[in-house]
Amino acid sequence: MPEYRIFQLDDADRFRGPSKAATHETDQDAIAEVRKTLDGATIEIWEGSRRVATIRPNDKTPRV
Repeated sequence: MPEYRIFQLDDADRFRGPSKAATHETDQDAIAEVRKTLDGATIEIWEGSRRVATIRPNDKTPRV
C-alpha cells in the first residue's frame, strides 16, 4: 500500500507544521479521507516526490 504525506498549507501556500503519514490503496482513497478532515485548511497530498493533489476547502474537484 502506498504511503502518503499530508501537508497543511498556510495562506501563502507554504507547508505549515509537520506532515502526517497515511497509507491508502489509491490516490482517490487518500483524497476522500483528507476531504473528511479539511476543517477549513488547504491540504496537499504527496506520495513520495509526486504531488497527488492540492485540496482547497471550497473546491469541488482537487487540483492534481
